[in-house]
Amino acid sequence: MTDLSISYNRIDAPAPILSTNSQELSRLLSAAVVSPGFRKSLLRDPQSAIANGYQGESFQLSLDEWNCILSIKAQDLPSLANQILAYHTRKHYFEELQISQDCVGVLAL
Repeated sequence: MTDLSISYNRIDAPAPILSTNSQELSRLLSAAVVSPGFRKSLLRDPQSAIANGYQGESFQLSLDEWNCILSIKAQDLPSLANQILAYHTRKHYFEELQISQDCVGVLAL
């Protein structure tokens, strides 16, 4: 018989790998790293910075990514990056939790 139990150790769990659509967040952070002007704009007014893009390039953020960025109040780039990672970590955790609950429901049938 196959053991279908799932064990989680949140303390030692690795940080989630950002999904493919999060590559836009990586592009956004990369632009902020290489351009002090864009970085300042992103920290001061993220909505305008993202809407204006960087060097003719636009950022195709999902609604969830927009909400993430707009909910963050950061004074510097490391703080912004850490808050983005924390947001994705929480989101990933709750998605896993929902999948686990769905599996339990299916197995109970």
